Amino acid sequence: MQSWGKVGSTETFTALCTHKIIVPASCFLIILYYQLSQLMGEIHISLITDIDIMDAITTIQLEKEESLGQPLLNVSHWNSCNKYKQAINSRLDFRPIASPWDYTYTYDIDLTAKRHALLSLGIPHAQINTAMGLVVQSSTIAIINVANMLKQLNYKKVCIVQPSYFSVPRCFDILHLSYNYENTIIGTTVELPIKRILENGYDVVWITSPLFSGSQYYTDKYFNQIRVLADSGIIVVADESLALPGHEILREVGISDKFIGIYSPHKAISINGMKFSIIITSIKYEVFLEQWVDVLSGSLPQSTYNAFTHYTSKNYKECVLEYNRYVKRNQESVSNIVANNRIATTCPNTYGHYIVIFLKSIAPELFNSLPFQRMLVYQTCAALYPGNLHGYDDSYGACFRVNLTLDAHDLASSLHRILHYLEMIKH
Repeated sequence: MQSWGKVGSTETFTALCTHKIIVPASCFLIILYYQLSQLMGEIHISLITDIDIMDAITTIQLEKEESLGQPLLNVSHWNSCNKYKQAINSRLDFRPIASPWDYTYTYDIDLTAKRHALLSLGIPHAQINTAMGLVVQSSTIAIINVANMLKQLNYKKVCIVQPSYFSVPRCFDILHLSYNYENTIIGTTVELPIKRILENGYDVVWITSPLFSGSQYYTDKYFNQIRVLADSGIIVVADESLALPGHEILREVGISDKFIGIYSPHKAISINGMKFSIIITSIKYEVFLEQWVDVLSGSLPQSTYNAFTHYTSKNYKECVLEYNRYVKRNQESVSNIVANNRIATTCPNTYGHYIVIFLKSIAPELFNSLPFQRMLVYQTCAALYPGNLHGYDDSYGACFRVNLTLDAHDLASSLHRILHYLEMIKH
């Protein structure tokens, strides 16, 4: 991830003018506007701490790579390796069909194809006529559209059940939508903090399933609790962008005007360049969402429409099978490495390409600090992103996520070095 510094800073503006950096005209005008506004003392830019920290860790990694003369692996990174891509590509039958000439919007998609997608994601046949699906470019765009709807429907107090995707609270901040955090209870299963939710007067609950970066799913017991929340008038938003087929909460709770689900089937199998996201909820909200999507995210790019078409084909299921084979091998390898380390543990019953490794005896405030991360990179020749960047606060202890679509050999050797170093240091 490249950092451009402060959007409207003198350094950024000077670099654009003197080094002939090519940017879209609209970006240059925005930067120029910020530059002039700052000179006039009219604007204050808020940066995002989590991204700053990730950029800093990446910079440390690049410094070490330069001194070594070879690349290092960040075991938490979101991109998959070339071997995984080749494995999926050996199965992928992708045939672009969208026209490059005309605008395409979510409401232009063939109704039969859209219903097929809704049924595939778990909507009961009996409810298909009461459901709607808003197709957008990505889960981030879906989050923006849902947050806008919550604001305009005048909901006042949102509970974000952590861990969650970092853009959720940032969207609420922009919209001045009040929120608080409640933590998922993590053990052999994941549990909603249902008592605290009901006691604290929330009118919206935002959950993430599977557990963000952890790939654990809610069980039948908590499906009933989600129904209790909805029956009590609380809106439940389920970000299920990483839910694998057959594990969607939607299958269990069904369609209602108190449930909103976000899905991204290709993202769930680590295909991030060709993907779509879909918001599924009651048809009651269809006109509102279809009008506001034009304002918030515009028309669909060709890649989004093609990804939607691919999801409704048989080939998507073949890609899921290949994904399962690759991830299972890496999961077994990582589990063996963790089992042989004195301070590391993982959660059982995971299904997905992210898992979280929890570290006993290391203070999270130390582990999460940049000086410690610099020391770790230089001592192990590997990098990671601490769990606090993914919504795991200090109450969970020190932890970090691992991406199971990375190269098996590189991941195993990097993880060995990281955990051996963490096991040996004095705390």
